Amino acid sequence: MSNPWSASSGISCPRPPLAVQIELKDPSHPASQVAHRVKANLTAFFRTEAEQGGADDPDLPARQLSLIFDGASARAGIKADTPLDSSPPP
Repeated sequence: MSNPWSASSGISCPRPPLAVQIELKDPSHPASQVAHRVKANLTAFFRTEAEQGGADDPDLPARQLSLIFDGASARAGIKADTPLDSSPPP
């Protein structure tokens, strides 16, 4: 399986699938369906990598990595890990 975030996938940023699913809350909406497919492809990518790496149960690390990825994407979306500007005010 190819990388779901490669240029050929047409996806340039990991945050939109998460944001779409959170904002729309309608699984039948076309954008929600695309977001679901993108996230499923990412989980499948993780599963393939885990399988190739010799994991006993490749579904487990695939799910775990997907959860970590979603959490990291959410934190990046709100810039939670951006250092605060510590310079004194003007």
